[in-house]
Order: sequence, then structure tokens, then C-alpha cells
Amino acid sequence: MNKYHTTSLLIPIIAICLFFSACNNDDDDSASSNKTDIQLVTGLYARQSPNMQPLTLGNPNVFMDYNKVSVYPIPTINQLSISANYTHEIEKIWLVPAEEDKIYQDEDFNAVFNEYTYKEESISNKAIIQIEDINATDLSVNLEDKAPGYYKVFIKIENTIYWDNIYKVGNNENGDEVFNYWQ
Repeated sequence: MNKYHTTSLLIPIIAICLFFSACNNDDDDSASSNKTDIQLVTGLYARQSPNMQPLTLGNPNVFMDYNKVSVYPIPTINQLSISANYTHEIEKIWLVPAEEDKIYQDEDFNAVFNEYTYKEESISNKAIIQIEDINATDLSVNLEDKAPGYYKVFIKIENTIYWDNIYKVGNNENGDEVFNYWQ
């Protein structure tokens, strides 16, 4: 084999290698690659009570009708309260572990999410707490045995699923960590 023949064989091999190295896994299903990832938190609405004007941290990827339901306090320590407007009843709730990421900070999530974004089955498959047949306007959820970190709370009211992002504060935290992260 002469050197020209070897070179002519190497060029297609190098081209193929470059092609495959450029084709990375675009189907990555990590939280940061999908704005509708059920376990992604891009921000929070921090509040201590249902009537309090929330403090926006990041760009919360939530779907809520605050005239129907409120989730508080956010951040929370061991108890999470969910209150529905007196004309609406909470039917089900789910708590899904999540991970925070400062992506999609300019996204208009009102244009992305609707009541059909997540199916009950996909929520149930990820949930670490699921409470059914509630039919009440107020509910307190005990989070004492849950790890500190981010969660999504899904609430079904009148056959519509809403969700909010929360942060559970750890024993050695005071909640400032969550505020500092989103600044």
C-alpha cells in the first residue's frame, strides 16, 4: 500500500468519526433539557400564608390558579398547607421530588403549561406522597420524614391538575439558602 492509498482511506474514517462525535445524545431526558420535565424546578413563589403577596424567586414553572388554591409556607419546614377557595374542594394531591435548575428564566410558562400537561399516571409514578379522595378545602401535609430539597406539589381540583414548586428546609438550614440560590 502506498501513502496516497492510506491517506485516501483515512479521510472517510476521520469524517465518520467527526460525524459521530458531533451527534451527541440530543434525546437526553435530563431535567435541564426539557422545560416540561415533571421533576424540574426553575423557581418558586415564596409565601408564608395564602393571603400574602408571594416573592418570586427565579421563573417558577408552575400552573396554578391562586383564586382556587394556595400552597404555603414556601419554603416549608415540616408541614405544608394546601387551601382551596371555599367554593372548591381538593380531590387529590401528589408530592414529587424535583431538582432545581436556573434554566428557562425567560420562558413564558403560561404559554407552555395547561391542565393537560401531565397525566395522573405520570405524576403517580414519580410521587412519594399521594393522597386521594380528600374532598376538603384545607389540608396539612406532614413532610417530617422527607429529605430537604425541592418538590412539586400537584393538586387536583374539579378534575383540573394544578402544581406549585416548594422547598423543604433541612434541620441545619434556615431557608436563606433557597433565597440566595435564586438571586
